[in-house]
Amino acid sequence: MSSRGFVLRWTVVLGFAAVLAASAQGNDRRGAWGPVFDWGLPERLTTPIHASVVVTRPGGQGPLVGQVFTHGYYGTTWSYLWNPETGVFTLIDFFPDDSARECGDGRPDAMTSLFCSGHCVLADGQLLLAGGDLMHEDQNCPLGYAFAGAYYSHTINPLDPSPTYVRAGDMNQGRWYPTNTMLGDGSVVTFSGLTECASCDDNGFPISPLNTDVERYNPATRTWSIISQRALPLYPWMHLLSNGRVFYAGPGRDSHRFNPNNGTWSFVDFFDHPYRSYGTSVLYPAGPDQVLVIGGACCGDFATNTTEIIDLSLSSPQWRPGPAMRTGRTQLNAVLLPDGSVLAVGGRSDFDFGGPQAQPVYRAERLDPFARRQRWKRMASMSRPRMYHSTAVLLPDGRVLSAGGTVAEGYPLDEKNAQIFSPPYLFKGARPVITSAPEEVTYGASFSVVTAEADQISSVVLIRPSSVTHAFNMEQRYVPVTFASRGGSLEVWAPSGGNVAPPGYYMLFILNRDRVPSTAAFIRLH
Repeated sequence: MSSRGFVLRWTVVLGFAAVLAASAQGNDRRGAWGPVFDWGLPERLTTPIHASVVVTRPGGQGPLVGQVFTHGYYGTTWSYLWNPETGVFTLIDFFPDDSARECGDGRPDAMTSLFCSGHCVLADGQLLLAGGDLMHEDQNCPLGYAFAGAYYSHTINPLDPSPTYVRAGDMNQGRWYPTNTMLGDGSVVTFSGLTECASCDDNGFPISPLNTDVERYNPATRTWSIISQRALPLYPWMHLLSNGRVFYAGPGRDSHRFNPNNGTWSFVDFFDHPYRSYGTSVLYPAGPDQVLVIGGACCGDFATNTTEIIDLSLSSPQWRPGPAMRTGRTQLNAVLLPDGSVLAVGGRSDFDFGGPQAQPVYRAERLDPFARRQRWKRMASMSRPRMYHSTAVLLPDGRVLSAGGTVAEGYPLDEKNAQIFSPPYLFKGARPVITSAPEEVTYGASFSVVTAEADQISSVVLIRPSSVTHAFNMEQRYVPVTFASRGGSLEVWAPSGGNVAPPGYYMLFILNRDRVPSTAAFIRLH
């Protein structure tokens, strides 16, 4: 493991100050984007295809700091920790395992990487990565090898002073494009992905069997076990519900609930759109167990601007139309903000792939589920295209990092850069300040949050930090919590259990009567 720091001079640090000082008309309605900056060290710039917000303690002491962990693709994976407070990048090298097994037909492995893995943050703050690339030599393929799923898994602990990748247990089969979902007890279930036995047909298109094993990871033993079987699309949209079931929301239109305790599946409903390739879905903050699916493309048509909503708390849930976006999008990212709104970032308005010229969407959109009239509102436009392999995450200070993106028709260069969006709430006056909050909280317990604005606070929310790739965020969830003002502090009650908020680190935000959020304090819920 090597580690080096690089300060982005004025680009991020002074750039943020410039945004906050800006008086351009409309920022309080449309927000504003900061300057574009390079991602990584100058000699090792990379495209952040995978991004997770993780908790660190720089120097091994002092307060917890949220940093963005990213890794790219192909061969040796260049991973970075980026500190949004200082602009410093720390490089973490991943070297392929020498013990990779052959597919069974004698083809040697060409290379291995963490590209196209599934990932989530465990209850103790470690990042779990399931699968990735295990490429086999195949002369039928344009690059001379076939993309295949790696069967191994790794963890990395950002709280370590010098974090390194550690091999965890092997899965039964390979997984390329899997989804990791944390359960209420802290275990993780992984779904879908392509297996390690891949090849290409005579036209150069990859052929690889779909992994139908549903496997559960036990963090205590670092091992996997098969708990069910199900054929699901790659990177399926999976959401943990408050009753402990896991909901499959897309991109296929047939929705199901999965019981991880007995491995059974139950059909729920079909959504209206035939397929939502590289659309996305989120747990909708409008109410418990509501899911919103957004955009996507299908069947040779341009990207749809439609959305659909389902309320899984009902006895007979059904999909219903949601507010239509201003622009159709595929390959987008959706980010949950502290005020409960949903921010749609990037994507393209034509096809998921192909076409004579890609049509990137630069303007962001925001949906407020608590507004009297629910509709998507146009936000400010970004400077660079963010399409396939782009990522977007909520930062602890309430801004949104949008990064990456790879080659597309008419756009021949990878986007080895990022840009930060300041939502409208950052231009609506002074922000409340959290003076102190506990670092650990148990389920159902009350705890104190000290703030001088206690009598002005309208809501307190926990947001699980993001872990996103390929247009789907496997981790983010918005959890409002009950509170009461007690003079110069707030008494806050933690969620009742892990199905509502799986164990681990959360960003705690307090919002004033204008719905302006504080900078987050990190707390560990267990």
